[in-house]
Amino acid sequence: MLQNASLETSLSNISNQPSARSPKVLFVLPAFYRNGAVTFSINIAEQLSLKNMEVEIFAVQQRSVHPQLPHKPIKISTAIRENSSTLKSLPTLLSKLMRSVSRSDVVILTWENGLLLPSLVAFFFRKPVVAIVQNNLKRSQADYGKKKGTQMIRRWAYARAKAIVCTSQDLISTIELEVKRSKIVAISNGINIAQVRALAQQPSAPWPYVNDDIPFIVGIGRLANQKGFDLLIEAHAKVRRQGIQHRLVLVGEGEAHRALLELARDWNVADSVAFLGFVANPYPILSQASLFCLSSRYEGFGLVVAEAAALGVPTIATDCVAGPREILADGQYGDLVETDSAAALSEAIVNHFQKPKRLLAKSRASMAQIERLSLKTCGQKYSRLIHRCIQEGT
Repeated sequence: MLQNASLETSLSNISNQPSARSPKVLFVLPAFYRNGAVTFSINIAEQLSLKNMEVEIFAVQQRSVHPQLPHKPIKISTAIRENSSTLKSLPTLLSKLMRSVSRSDVVILTWENGLLLPSLVAFFFRKPVVAIVQNNLKRSQADYGKKKGTQMIRRWAYARAKAIVCTSQDLISTIELEVKRSKIVAISNGINIAQVRALAQQPSAPWPYVNDDIPFIVGIGRLANQKGFDLLIEAHAKVRRQGIQHRLVLVGEGEAHRALLELARDWNVADSVAFLGFVANPYPILSQASLFCLSSRYEGFGLVVAEAAALGVPTIATDCVAGPREILADGQYGDLVETDSAAALSEAIVNHFQKPKRLLAKSRASMAQIERLSLKTCGQKYSRLIHRCIQEGT
């Protein structure tokens, strides 16, 4: 059993050296969606593959829209076609999942709302499970509906997991489940620093407002209530009313697109807000921005904050649970503002445009310390955890 006598300390004593037999690691995803959770899974899978592990990614649906699909030797398995009835396809899904789980040593679950079936199959085959919590479950339940059945399943699955990984330290306190604290460890999501910086140097399409002389703020993420782009649009409008000329560029797609367009019109800033939709390589845009703003109401980590830090982009982030405070080191590497407050965002933006040197100095400092959030560091921690789980079994 993973004892509470500092799981992180005990993990640090486990070697990352290759074992006599390559551990077999299975990731279970809903599909290859374009989101941070899938990007994270692919990145960690690739890191573990480099550490002499046999890695398989099992996607429930055959949906491949993610721009960064993994390459060999990582194995990709899919179960059912996109838009197929899950109920009708259940026998096929179960058969394929059982095959993948049976040949694995550890099962990693990154899908917080799809824990039941893979947990049951892993339990049947006596395979240790590592469940990863990448979101503020309390807030996400408020956004998408608090279903008692979902909570019961999550509680059951987490209680039987060998280890639970929270992607930030603050996220641990949001898990209101009957889970032993000794099972929980915080491992920050990592970024491929060299790749982010290289991609930022690539030629960029002539996006609106990006290559102009007028400064622009960039926001990146899914267009959804969680990301708080309504607050950012309001803050942008309030800053413009103070005579500070700038533009707002939003990168991402999502269900709130139409509502945000209407909001920009309501605030009379439709001519200064650009909605770029999905962009496969957003890093040239991010690197050219005068300011990056994370306006989220809640996060699990806030990967794009770390990416902005790696590029030395001045950053303002809401002090939401969880992630931004950890990444920005309590405000040393960027400004933290009150969550759910357009007024706080606008005040911080005005301060930056009036006195840019202060936040620029913080962003330069962030570049010097970003290695602590590297993908390599993250991969080492997961490697130790997986070896520990294999050693102890279920």
